[in-house]
Amino acid sequence: MRKAGQFESVPVIDMSGWFSMDNRSRKIIAGEVRNACLSSGFMYLKNHGVSQDIIADAKKAAKIFFSLPQQTKLKIHDDNLGYYRGYIPIEGESTDPGTSGDLKEAFDLGLQLKINDPQYPGYKRMSAPNLWPEDLPNFRSSIEAYFQAALDLAKKLFRLFAVSLDMNENYFDSITDMPIAQMRLIHYPPFESTDSNEKLGIGTHTDYECFTLLLQDDTGGLELMNSAGRWIDAPPITDSIIVNIGEMMSRWTNGLFTATPHRVRNHAFSDRISIPFFFATNYDTEIVCLESCCDDLNPPQFKPVIAGDYLEERLNSIYGSGVG
Repeated sequence: MRKAGQFESVPVIDMSGWFSMDNRSRKIIAGEVRNACLSSGFMYLKNHGVSQDIIADAKKAAKIFFSLPQQTKLKIHDDNLGYYRGYIPIEGESTDPGTSGDLKEAFDLGLQLKINDPQYPGYKRMSAPNLWPEDLPNFRSSIEAYFQAALDLAKKLFRLFAVSLDMNENYFDSITDMPIAQMRLIHYPPFESTDSNEKLGIGTHTDYECFTLLLQDDTGGLELMNSAGRWIDAPPITDSIIVNIGEMMSRWTNGLFTATPHRVRNHAFSDRISIPFFFATNYDTEIVCLESCCDDLNPPQFKPVIAGDYLEERLNSIYGSGVG
């Protein structure tokens, strides 16, 4: 994958121009998105159209869930199903295989698709039933409301990405009608790393899907690596959602769009809550270099892959093969 540029900050993009009927405004926003994808691979979106009430309810629900007794959370442990669903305790996974377990706990859920295609057995893992905690009023409804809002926004963003790549706005519509869409609630407990006791909430990694929508609370801790190898802070910005490019989109664009390495450092004195929403295409979509991203002087550099198979292989490196 191509390295990110020597950025020192993450651009903020006002989406209101994209939602207007003014073609000039929409082209300007598409250009801003393209520049962000070429440089840092990250951007903040303002005026993104997701209700702040829905966002607030989701963050509140996440805090309440992680405050539950450990034994209650373990009743919906990911091992109960083995399909990237349910609760993962602190140090239950290592995002960077070269480090010890991540200093975080998480709750995973995803879009459920009623598909049973023997040609693509990974469908079962990507669309398994969600596990929900018992006796937690409003938790499921709050989380599902934000999941649906994020899903709607992700599909709109794919149209924006298409325009930014000089393609028909509807290019991705038919291959994102039954998408792989997964979401996590993450809690990072307070921890102060030292030279003799280095520990991260999430180790250095790139996201695997096409792109991620990220909600942060007010604590901060997300860091991005630029091409000079420096870590750049991506602090919370009120009423914004962060978008970052994943490996699939980078492959699709022949490395033009950057999947930037990032990590999360725990705060010394404060808990942190974040909610990433990972969006890919339909499982059986072939990720092959887009025509607008290659020519005789810049031939395709990645072999074609099936989206679901690629994602399953990458997830297996973190979770193991499970039961699918």
